[in-house]
Amino acid sequence: MRATVNGNSNPDVSKMEQLEKEAISDKEKKLYTGFIAQEVEATAKKLNYDFNGIYVPKNDKDVYGLSYESFIVPMVKAMQEMSMQNDSLQIKLEELTAKFEKLEALVIGTGNNNTLTWKGSLGQNTPNPVKGNTTISYRLPESFTNANIVLYDMLGKKLKQINVSGQGNNSLQVNTNALAPGTYSYSLFVNGVVVDTKKMLLVK
Repeated sequence: MRATVNGNSNPDVSKMEQLEKEAISDKEKKLYTGFIAQEVEATAKKLNYDFNGIYVPKNDKDVYGLSYESFIVPMVKAMQEMSMQNDSLQIKLEELTAKFEKLEALVIGTGNNNTLTWKGSLGQNTPNPVKGNTTISYRLPESFTNANIVLYDMLGKKLKQINVSGQGNNSLQVNTNALAPGTYSYSLFVNGVVVDTKKMLLVK
């Protein structure tokens, strides 16, 4: 490198300065992605979180900086917490879905006055346990095409189907003398859709 002669600048030094300016200019033209240190600092303070991945300027000539390796631990922790929240929400969703499906099975629809029209309801037989005759109470909606009560054994085999009718509260007398002692179930169907199922215990 040549020294300065008669007060003139070294041409090699001038060329290096020019190249440095061009390099800075080219860098400024590029689009970079990432976090802004000042925004990360503000968010950390807002959350009262002591984040050690921020480099704060020490003087007027210093600049902000970020250590992206320091983001790994809080990001993994956040993902774990989100996963736990998602699991909890999934459980609640399944519970709500089950409740909705049960409600949907009882509802035909809504009328003009936005009131629910029930498909009906099924009561527990009395007496229960039963020996001989028993009474099954049920309630049918104001409008339906067909309704019946079906009796099953514990293996799910259909033993008897009895057509029922009549709006509002009703009851059905069932004679169980022909059935062996044990546990049975009976269901109320309205328009081919099961409304409810109850268990019946037969004794001798």
